[in-house]
Amino acid sequence: MTESARRAMSPEIDPPSADVDAGGGTTASVELDRVTVSYGRTTVLRDLSLAVPHGQFIALLGPSGSGKTTVLRTIAGFIRPDAGDVRLAGVDVTERPPHKRGIGVVFQSYALFPHMSVNDNLAYPLRAKGADKKLIARRCADLLELVRLPHVGKVRPTRLSGGQQQRIALARALAMEPELLLLDEPLSNLDANLRVDVGSEIRRLQQQTGTTAVMVTHDRKEAFAMADQIAVLVGGVIEQIGSPTDLYRRPVSRFMAEFVGDATFVPGTVRAVEDGVARVATPLGELLVPDPVVEAGAVDVVLRPEDIALVEDPARLSSSGAWTVHEAHVDQVSYFGSSIAVRASVGDLELSAVASGSTVALPAAGDSVRIGIDGSRCVLLPGEGPR
Repeated sequence: MTESARRAMSPEIDPPSADVDAGGGTTASVELDRVTVSYGRTTVLRDLSLAVPHGQFIALLGPSGSGKTTVLRTIAGFIRPDAGDVRLAGVDVTERPPHKRGIGVVFQSYALFPHMSVNDNLAYPLRAKGADKKLIARRCADLLELVRLPHVGKVRPTRLSGGQQQRIALARALAMEPELLLLDEPLSNLDANLRVDVGSEIRRLQQQTGTTAVMVTHDRKEAFAMADQIAVLVGGVIEQIGSPTDLYRRPVSRFMAEFVGDATFVPGTVRAVEDGVARVATPLGELLVPDPVVEAGAVDVVLRPEDIALVEDPARLSSSGAWTVHEAHVDQVSYFGSSIAVRASVGDLELSAVASGSTVALPAAGDSVRIGIDGSRCVLLPGEGPR
């Protein structure tokens, strides 16, 4: 890391968050404690609690109207909750106005001043804080290097690409070394290729500066790629919170299994559980599924497309799994170069499989193929399977 980048992470002026830490805590985090927010007669957040440890990046994910943006606006201070508390670094800031919370905000629309140069945009919060000219000039240069745009200081934002403008907006949010960074769908105005690049840049900067970050997004891939933890909201409550791996491989409900990725649900009945492995009778035969807490009875077996293998030679299946192999009728094939997606039927069951485009022969609609299912990669949910 260059010296200027180091300075960009260690400003020589008091950040606006200094008073937030007056309670004594050095651990910067955000906490919502049993927060309820209503718009008129409509309750948007219901007794919601959330804690984000210092330095973590958490994404708020959920369908439209689930309360994601309301959570962000409540943390920022733009919304006063009807009940509950908002704490930063252990200090109650529920009654504090936004400008006294020490929070940086990055909006989806960039919110840069078009009539100002990039340098003036970056300097704006520093001038408002009373920083001297030499410090402002050095800080602006450091921030531009931090976001890898060292030569655009004299340019107006309208001359920059969307991705560059969003990086400048991020630099401005970091100018005062905020305790907390809030990102309101920061990639939604970018095209698909830029989303990946700018998302990676935001994550790099968050990790490099160690700033706690909360991001609202409706895009599952963005959340999975950028966040340490993801909180999925439904109807103003958190349905599940955990790492991307937790949410994808250990969903707590049928909704979660479908929301975070493609899923096929196969009805089944748990016959017995031995040494933490459930024997599950299904239309696809008996599957051996690791689950030490499931009880005998009806379940839904969750199958992910990548866990359904197209089998050319059953003898070459991994010996580490508990495979069942079936003849299937191919209904649809989609070729993506690096991968293929196949929809196939086994009896009345429709299954979706994804495989590397270079490791299997490309089937066609109407073909018969063999598919393999590894029970060790399946997930069990309470269901209404056959009794």
